[in-house]
Amino acid sequence: MLTRTIIPILVTVVVSTGFSQLAYSDQQWESFNQKLTSKFQDHPFTLNLPSPILIADNSVSTDPVSDDVMSNDTKNSSEETTIEFKESYWTPNKMHQYVGLTALSLVAIAMVAPKEEDGLHESAAKGAALLGAAAVAGGLYIHWDDVDFSEGFSDPNNLHALFASLGAIAMLYAAAEGPDDGHAGIGALGAISMAVAVKITW
Repeated sequence: MLTRTIIPILVTVVVSTGFSQLAYSDQQWESFNQKLTSKFQDHPFTLNLPSPILIADNSVSTDPVSDDVMSNDTKNSSEETTIEFKESYWTPNKMHQYVGLTALSLVAIAMVAPKEEDGLHESAAKGAALLGAAAVAGGLYIHWDDVDFSEGFSDPNNLHALFASLGAIAMLYAAAEGPDDGHAGIGALGAISMAVAVKITW
């Protein structure tokens, strides 16, 4: 009697342990449980087989709709993380531009200021000449590789360097000659030359 009770129990444990590793569906396990229980219905115990361990489905999806959705999500994620590059306002090239524009602004002030010795006219004119020379020197230092004299004056960079240099020289000369007569015309020509240089590469 003891043997007839132990053997079914061992068989149940072995079978249930082995089959629990298989990816059977709940319906298949229920059918198997009923068949096995019916064989041992004469014995005073109830078989309760453990729930099957379902194997995870790691297969690649072949659904084109889900693939499109995943692709769109990936694109949206990449677009959200895109960082737009913006140039700083304080690069060497920007400083070169600021100095040149400030020089032209001082020229405009010198033109409308009262022509008094040691007054605003003289201060603005000298400041414009110094800043014009600084703009030319800084531009040549920063953009020396952009100036190619072998291409002549067909290159905008060469024209920019030429007109800016002539303008700065004329403005320096006018500032040094003032308040003698004739310095105003030379200073105006220098300012026009620098303005043309700015226009060429603006």
